[in-house]
Amino acid sequence: MTQEPILACIFGGLLNGIGAGFAFRNGTSTGGLDIVAAILKKNFNITIGHVLMGLNFIIVSCLGYLYSIDKVLFTLILMFINYTVIDRIQLGVGKQKQVLIISDYNEEIAKEIYAEIKRGATYIKGVTSYKKKEIYILYVICSSRQLVKVRQIIKRTDKDAFVTVSDTSEILGNGFKELSI
Repeated sequence: MTQEPILACIFGGLLNGIGAGFAFRNGTSTGGLDIVAAILKKNFNITIGHVLMGLNFIIVSCLGYLYSIDKVLFTLILMFINYTVIDRIQLGVGKQKQVLIISDYNEEIAKEIYAEIKRGATYIKGVTSYKKKEIYILYVICSSRQLVKVRQIIKRTDKDAFVTVSDTSEILGNGFKELSI
């Protein structure tokens, strides 16, 4: 056991977060506030880690009047690490990326993406706001590692393509996590 409070916070947060994260990921509970958090997650699409952090922050803030500010701050550090680890384990360490591509060469880009990283794509019909021109937007989901390849494909196929990349919080269904309600 360490006598350094910061080390205790870091390792306590990591170890507790790992244990609780795997428990939540497998649909079980550690008891206490996480039952409330699971209900809120189901009804409001908020992560369990965020709910627990918020609820426990309120509790710790109220107890700040009884204990030293140092203990409160160390507790907040532990909580932040703990709930960040819980969310990372539940959501997965490497978040998937959502890529939207507007290009005159979408078909070629889609074929190359499938050939190189075995990811399918979806065409979304759209209309530009200024010229009212009908276009197709290419929609691709890939891992962070695959994103490097996707960018290379787009760059060599159409340097004028318009591309947005976003993190996803969860992907369910066909080729990803099983859809369970």
